[in-house]
Amino acid sequence: KAIGGSTDMDFDTFVDYVTAQTTEEMDPHWRVQYYNIFCDVIQYDHFARFESLEDELRTIMARYSSSQPEIRSVHKDQSNAGDKIAAYYTAEIAKKVRDKYAIDFEFFGYPAILPN
Repeated sequence: KAIGGSTDMDFDTFVDYVTAQTTEEMDPHWRVQYYNIFCDVIQYDHFARFESLEDELRTIMARYSSSQPEIRSVHKDQSNAGDKIAAYYTAEIAKKVRDKYAIDFEFFGYPAILPN
């Protein structure tokens, strides 16, 4: 509803809507993150990656705390999202996503290769 489409649209249609929007029009959930968190204005010294959150938190805790609490995810890998993503991405959809989010892939150091 937030993008003016049907609530039962398929993934390809959703990607078409999202990639047609300007950064200002985008919902924060799918906005180009480089602009969403003001990387063009704020100079961050580190970004914690969700994919390695346990290790990231251990590093942060070691830097700022003398104790080492146990940090572990009880939900890690439960969704199997990495396995499911290929079912949604065609070569055409992957190109649209790569093009729209190119600055995110580059700035945050993610490979631009998506499943297709």
